[in-house]
Amino acid sequence: MKRHRQRGFLLNPYRFGGGGGGTDPLYPYVALHVVGNGVSISDVSQNGIALDVGAGVGQSSADLPGGMVFNGAADSRIKTPASSLLSLGSGDFCIDGFLRTTVTGSHQTILDTRGSSVQGVGLYAGETGKFLYTNNSISLIDSSVNFPLTAFHWAVERVSGVVTVYLNGVARGSATDSRTLGVSPEYVIGQNYIGSQPLTGTASDIRVTLVARFMGNFTPPTPPLPTS
Repeated sequence: MKRHRQRGFLLNPYRFGGGGGGTDPLYPYVALHVVGNGVSISDVSQNGIALDVGAGVGQSSADLPGGMVFNGAADSRIKTPASSLLSLGSGDFCIDGFLRTTVTGSHQTILDTRGSSVQGVGLYAGETGKFLYTNNSISLIDSSVNFPLTAFHWAVERVSGVVTVYLNGVARGSATDSRTLGVSPEYVIGQNYIGSQPLTGTASDIRVTLVARFMGNFTPPTPPLPTS
């Protein structure tokens, strides 16, 4: 069987998703996995990165297991420290998670790795009800269909310089983005890097994998995602 080489390692080309228990074959490549357990919100990846969780972020399993509730206030965000462990570089990557929001009248930030002088990506639930992938200046992908107003799985994956947005396992837009992304980025969840365009809704299992994970349409995983 032909295998796919990724950053110096040999990977079986099966489309790994993971979810609803079990183990994740790509766990060694997971750089960040943010989830709540009803008591605290933490990074459950092997990196165990310390998180700055704003007072406006609550927890509820009503919409999603491990749900983190963002109320749209100024302190409703989660930040990581700047870290080389979180660099997406110039290679393949996959960022995915679960989201439920009923607000479609404004841009809502899911995750932002950009800075005033850092090349990064911004992921938004857009004001048109579509999922957006942006670089430092413009939206590169405006998903072809509106995101559901119920809990759904989303994924943004780069393979050989092409980024694809998946909603519930179905590709909804692609664009070329072969930039080398920041070597020591700070991740902000629930707001953009300047503290605006807040998220109002529930997110869970925000996961960053430093290799490609799906590479085509897939059966979406179910929360909670594996943590080993």
